[in-house]
Amino acid sequence: MRWWFYILAAGGAAWLWAAPALAEDPTQARRENTLVLGRISAKPDKQYPKLEAFNAYVVRQLAADTPIRASAVVVAEDIDHMARLLREGKVDYLSETAFTALQLERLQLADIFLHEWKNGVATYATLILARKDGVASIAELRGRRLTFEDPDSMSGFFLAYAYLRNYGLSLHAADDPKLKLDRQAVSYSFAGDETSILAQVVRRHADAGVISNTRWSDKTKIPPAFRRELKVIGQTKPTVRSLMLTRRGIDNGLKERLAAMLLAMPHHPEGKEALKTYFNVDRYQQLSPETLAQIEELRRNLNQHLASLP
Repeated sequence: MRWWFYILAAGGAAWLWAAPALAEDPTQARRENTLVLGRISAKPDKQYPKLEAFNAYVVRQLAADTPIRASAVVVAEDIDHMARLLREGKVDYLSETAFTALQLERLQLADIFLHEWKNGVATYATLILARKDGVASIAELRGRRLTFEDPDSMSGFFLAYAYLRNYGLSLHAADDPKLKLDRQAVSYSFAGDETSILAQVVRRHADAGVISNTRWSDKTKIPPAFRRELKVIGQTKPTVRSLMLTRRGIDNGLKERLAAMLLAMPHHPEGKEALKTYFNVDRYQQLSPETLAQIEELRRNLNQHLASLP
């Protein structure tokens, strides 16, 4: 049996799904007995089955030695909406890219506490691609056109954006009047998805585009005709791909128990299946010194380039 609630946060709304993890009606459950898993997505209907299965498993495990008895899932439309939900205490934990995680951390709304592996990958990098008969190097991008995915994407925007600015390039949105004053600046736009990025480069609507190395290495995802026309002219450092966060201020005992349970999930058949359903997650790990160093470098880049982000 399911219950659906339409919850409002200042300036935004989200659908909340709740289920009785242990034969308890969540309409009667107190907030402190309900574990709420959050997600940011413009397409909530596609996210709910994955979120529901994962959080229901987590709640069943926590019920043995914590006050948690009910499961709820909430999907926010964007990072601003998620920030409001966290601020209002309506989300307990969520996983996101390091880019989004650091923005929520910067707002003092969430804390990074585990490293999430997806599809067997702990880290990824962004590749900058150009036509084989086009620009030959990053330096040649001056005065050229570049296509990103969307401004909230880590691999499809932020990693390459910071990399190019650190290289010494000036970047301005295609509709920015400043472009007229800086003829050496890189003009950028957003294509919405990786296939569209590559299509724009192949069709000469852009001089270069960006894509994650994991996507580029997957031969089933890239049309052969595109691959034949493109070459890599730059690559960012590999960095942590995804992180698990908890709402700042969550009970420390619950946080510790949640971490222990998530770390143990791959060792149990039901837990392993819940991970797979949850966006093909392989496992969670404690934050290693290497991962912490990657997060710190991302944090420095975010602080350095935040004011110029679209």
